[in-house]
Amino acid sequence: MLKKHEPTAAERTDYLDLYGPTYWGACRSVDMVPDAIIRNRNEFTRAWRLKTIARPTIERNTGFSKQGVFDHLEIYRDMDGAYVVLCSNYGGTPPPQLGMNPVPCLYVTGARSYATRFNTLKELKDAFKAVAKATQEASR
Repeated sequence: MLKKHEPTAAERTDYLDLYGPTYWGACRSVDMVPDAIIRNRNEFTRAWRLKTIARPTIERNTGFSKQGVFDHLEIYRDMDGAYVVLCSNYGGTPPPQLGMNPVPCLYVTGARSYATRFNTLKELKDAFKAVAKATQEASR
């Protein structure tokens, strides 16, 4: 049961400024986001050297999910300026064109998380375009 003044997931991390503005960070359910996931977020943030949220404009066509599951997208910039892409799925794996690898669960109980890093915005956008192209080719 949700308590009226239960802290948000972001407030429970060591990185309120980073996760406070995110959809995930607003969750107040300790059942959905147990302490283990908070620890995973803190460790991931340190290991991947996350610095800030990134909000690049990226085209995701409607057929994107046909190339794999890609849910709960989060994009950050790391200390070197690279783009860190994170997704958490309830089934399936992200599109292979993105080169994502499994990481400890970073979203909610039952989800599987994946992450990858792109050095430049062009690399990131090119990877998303490759997914769109593969989706179009698969639908022919």
